[in-house]
Amino acid sequence: MLTPAPLLPSATIAVVAPCGPFDAQDLKRGVARLGPFQVRAAPDLAARRQGYLAGTDHERRTELQAALDDPTLGAILIARGGFGLGRIIDQLDFTAFQQHPKWIVGFSDATVLHARLWSLGFRSLHAPNGTTLGRSTEQDCAAVMRALLGSDRPEFELVGVRPGSVTGTLVGGNLTVLFTEAAAGRLQLPENSLLFIEDVTETSYRVDRMLHALLSGGHLESVVGLVVGDFTDCSAGKFGVEVSSVLLDFAERLGIPVATGLPVGHGARNYPITLTSNARLNVDSSRATLSLIAHGES
Repeated sequence: MLTPAPLLPSATIAVVAPCGPFDAQDLKRGVARLGPFQVRAAPDLAARRQGYLAGTDHERRTELQAALDDPTLGAILIARGGFGLGRIIDQLDFTAFQQHPKWIVGFSDATVLHARLWSLGFRSLHAPNGTTLGRSTEQDCAAVMRALLGSDRPEFELVGVRPGSVTGTLVGGNLTVLFTEAAAGRLQLPENSLLFIEDVTETSYRVDRMLHALLSGGHLESVVGLVVGDFTDCSAGKFGVEVSSVLLDFAERLGIPVATGLPVGHGARNYPITLTSNARLNVDSSRATLSLIAHGES
């Protein structure tokens, strides 16, 4: 996997809006937490709206393509998630990006873009979007800065669900987006994947449906371990089945090490994760750790 260069304090970050519309003040608060970096965004970015999209497909695709092609950028920050990248991802050209890679930063609908990048062999940063940085914890904001500067090697203390010890390539993101990418025929998980998932406002039976569709469709055959992040506002539905019960049942069906408690998702915590990092998951009966490891370690 190819890693974009760490950012210098003088690096330029372009903010783009390929997904849903957003509030200008939310983005302003988020950008203010990017420290010394030079942040660039179109002056009318927040005003650009077409229903649940931040502009027409042409506007959003053209803006993102220009950022992908720009060799002077250190990173591209997704303004907000929602929906929209799935409509334009197949029209994007990554030729220039592959010659001059830069960090792609975001989560939620940005999972579409992350999945394309890991299929092309590039690392990217699953992290708060521009509009969520403003309400992120100090710990998560500091970690975003360290990740962009190339100095973050976190280890997470998790809750063990199904024991085992595995190493693999850390990928993942929003479960609903991963499910829709699989339905579109675009989901390609690396060999020996350590998969993490999170979601928001999904009823437990819908979580169950998506997980088993991914399993039955053969999309999880390369997954050696599963790590569960935050499932925010995901209801038990009229039958009173908690999402945690769905995840426990699914862990047994997978037959691989499983842990919960990753501070990633739409809740209070969204710690940055460098996708396609080499990682190790150790799980015993109640305790688990997930740690990023340097290339060549075992």
